[in-house]
Amino acid sequence: MSFGVRQLAVSLVALSTLALGVGAGAGTTARGPQLTLHWQAPTPSDGKSYAVKAGEPFTLELAATTSTPQLVLVNSRRLPAGVNVTAAFGRPGVATVTWTPTAAQVGEHVLTFTASTRDLPHAYARPRSLLVYVLPESPGEPTKPFPLTGANGMSRWADVWTSVYARTRPSSNVPSVSS
Repeated sequence: MSFGVRQLAVSLVALSTLALGVGAGAGTTARGPQLTLHWQAPTPSDGKSYAVKAGEPFTLELAATTSTPQLVLVNSRRLPAGVNVTAAFGRPGVATVTWTPTAAQVGEHVLTFTASTRDLPHAYARPRSLLVYVLPESPGEPTKPFPLTGANGMSRWADVWTSVYARTRPSSNVPSVSS
C-alpha cells in the first residue's frame, strides 16, 4: 500500500471514530445554557419602558429564583454610566438598580439583566431587557434640532395615516415643496 493511500485510510478511520463519538453523545445532554431560572415579582416584564427626566432618580427592583435549592445572583450586562446595581446571592436572588441620569444621557437606553446560580450545574434565566427614555429636564426650544436616533443607532418610525404636503417651513401659509 502506498504512503498516500495509507494516510487516507488512517484519516478516514479517525473521522469515522470522531463521528461515532459525537453521534453517541447526541441527545443525552442539553446543549447550551439551561434556562431554568424564573423572574418573579417585583421584576417588570421584558420590554417594559420607563420615562425618566434627567436629574431625577430611577429605582428598579429585580428578583429571580429556581425550583432547586441553589443560590441565585442577578447580574447585568453593559449599562450606561452611573447605573448602580446592588445584588447578592440568595433564594430568591434580588437586586436593586438605581440611576440618576444626567443631561448628557438624554435619549433611549436599554438595560439588560441576567440571573444565574452559584453552584454547578449552572442554571440561567432568560435575559430581561428594559427600555429607559431619559427626557430633558425642561422642554427644548421649538427650533432647536434633536436627534432622531437613540442609543446604539436605534431609531423609531411610524406609519403615515394621512397624506400631507411637505412645506418649506413649519407653517400652512408657506409654499409646498414639489418633487
